[in-house]
Amino acid sequence: MVKPRERDAIESKIESFIADTEEDHQGADFSLDTYRVEKLNTEECVPWKYHDRNNLWFSGEKAESLAKSINAVGQQQLGLVRCRPPDPSNSAKYEIIFGARRWNACKQNGIHFEARVLPSHTPDSVCAKLMNDENEESENITEFEKAISYSLLLNGKVFDSQSQLANTYGVSKQYVQKLVAASRLIEVDWLNKLFGPVILSLSVKNATKLLDLTKEHKEEKRIKKIVEGIEIGEATDASAISKQILEAIQPKKKQKKKVFHKIGPKPTAVCTTDAKGHLVLKITPEHIEPEHLEHILTDIHGYLENEIKKNH
Repeated sequence: MVKPRERDAIESKIESFIADTEEDHQGADFSLDTYRVEKLNTEECVPWKYHDRNNLWFSGEKAESLAKSINAVGQQQLGLVRCRPPDPSNSAKYEIIFGARRWNACKQNGIHFEARVLPSHTPDSVCAKLMNDENEESENITEFEKAISYSLLLNGKVFDSQSQLANTYGVSKQYVQKLVAASRLIEVDWLNKLFGPVILSLSVKNATKLLDLTKEHKEEKRIKKIVEGIEIGEATDASAISKQILEAIQPKKKQKKKVFHKIGPKPTAVCTTDAKGHLVLKITPEHIEPEHLEHILTDIHGYLENEIKKNH
């Protein structure tokens, strides 16, 4: 059963958004009477082509957990579907805008899927906004899933530009650019094959790092060689794979130290280079004789000059 409070919240959200966007979609008939709640045959529903849930959510432990919950207490939250125009080649009558996991769990339990039904003429951009608003409240949708969704929506011309998508979703254009750039990892066949089974745990940050490395042909060949030796087990996640590749390509630098002056065993002028290549200069002036200072500074200047040249 769908809780009255959940039902009212969904109705209010849809009606408010349609009212706000009606002026932007002249000619569309947004009769609120059409936004009804129905118990749908799961076999007559398919996920919307732009939905942002990876198919990995539909199998394994995550899917089983939700299926058990719905079997025990029923469907607690409404989904949202849009009617599909008649298509002789496809028997599906509805496309799922959000609630695909709930639909899958209902399907496993052999029960109807409860959803609010939008008319077929509801614009894709409206559906995308409603989907995003719903999933922003979800704790488990991943940032990389968002990245793929953004890319799909832009490639499908649901939004004319990254700026329009950013404005509609209420995020910065820079954020959209970052996610769209990271989503290109799935366009690299061998990387998509590697990360496909664990894509839900792939971070946008690591995807970006890996893509940056593949821009250089030499580095791409090295990564491919490393990937050949990686075996994906059930416990392996994307962060572990990314770390293995990145550490092999960019091994940690050992910390090194250069002492320019000391009194007995105690250094009074020393420069250290940390694992990230940062230079840290530490001088204890009260322990340095004035006549030695000029010589020490000359040595430090020469050392720093050489270190800078090495990295350019």
